[in-house]
Parts: sequence; C-alpha cells; structure tokens
Amino acid sequence: MNHKITTPLTFKSGHQSKNRFALAPLTNHQCEDDGTVTDAEVIFLQMRAEGGFGLVMTCAAQIEPSGRGQGFPGQLGVHRDEMLPGMTRIAEALKNTFSVVQIHHAGIRSPKEVIGQQPVGPSDHEETGSRAMTLDEVKQVIQDYIAAALRSEKAGFEGVSPAFIKYLSAWDRFVKDQHLTARLKQYDDTKTLTLSIHHSRWLDHTVWISSARSELGD
Repeated sequence: MNHKITTPLTFKSGHQSKNRFALAPLTNHQCEDDGTVTDAEVIFLQMRAEGGFGLVMTCAAQIEPSGRGQGFPGQLGVHRDEMLPGMTRIAEALKNTFSVVQIHHAGIRSPKEVIGQQPVGPSDHEETGSRAMTLDEVKQVIQDYIAAALRSEKAGFEGVSPAFIKYLSAWDRFVKDQHLTARLKQYDDTKTLTLSIHHSRWLDHTVWISSARSELGD
C-alpha cells in the first residue's frame, strides 16, 4: 500500500484529517420527514468515524427553509435553526475525524410528491413540472447556502461541501448543474438579459465561496 494515504492531510484552514481516507456522502433516507436527525443517522456516521475514516461527510443536507430543495425522503436537514440540536449530535459523534456537511439543493430534481409544491430550477421544465426561478429566488438560494454553512459551523462541523460544486458533472442532478446545462437552461426570451447573466454569474463557485468566506472566514 502507498503509505501516503495513511498520512495526515492539512487543509488551508489549518484543520487536519488524520489520513487520506474519506467517506463520500451517501443517500440513506434515515432522517425524519422534516430533516430532523435520528439515532440511526448518528450511529451510521459514528461507526464510519470509528472505522478509521480521516474525513466523514454527511449525506446531502437540504438547505432551503421551505423544504422546496429537498431531494429525497428522509433527507438530513440543515435548512432551519431547529435542526441544530440534531446536527450538533452528529458533530459530537464525529469529533475524532474531520467532519463535513454536504449542503444541497435538488432544483428540478426535488420530487413534487415529497416537497408538496412545484419544484424550481433554471427554467420551466415540462418533464419534472418545475418552473424557472426568479432573480430574487436565485439570490435567496445563495443566502440559503451561506446560512446552512453557518449552521454547520455552529453545530461543530469543520467543513462544508456544496453539492452544486461537488456534482458539477453529475447528470444535471442539482441546482447549479442544472443552470450550467444548456438543455435545461432554456431562458424565456421575454426575460431580461440581466436575469440570464445573474443565473450564470452566481453559479461560478467563486461567487458562493467569496460570500461564504465573508461570513465564515477561511
């Protein structure tokens, strides 16, 4: 075995992972319908940390307060302050590893039967029944991601992984990918050019990261 994989990894922030083994986010449907953490979710992640992973990442955690960005039943939530006690339980269970929350908005892939409302995305989409986001909604999603990152930090996690960055080429799966995909980004010609430019601009990861760093630091 290449021994480098067992050596520590230090991040720019100064945080350190004890080795190079990382648990990727897994869709496990183990939380309550509203995103509240369950014992099963805590135990699942704790066992992975105790198994020796240097970095343990949660499943994708929804970030929109209304629940409109939820991607699947039983999804973890970091979208409201009421989620903090449960998230804190997970962070405490992962204290011996580098703990990360994957923050996530499913966009047009939010199942209508799960969220109880019309999904939203970069444009109207007949197949999923979703509608185009307004400029104000695009701006609000940026703030929702930042708020979710702040909650994660408050709960005791050491990092966040925005799903719209992580899954940049993952089958148009999440909201940022959808805005970058030509076949989904069919802007209505009656909308202003400003809206189209803003849709594209905020999806540059530097926009989100610079905004988050202004709140969180490095």
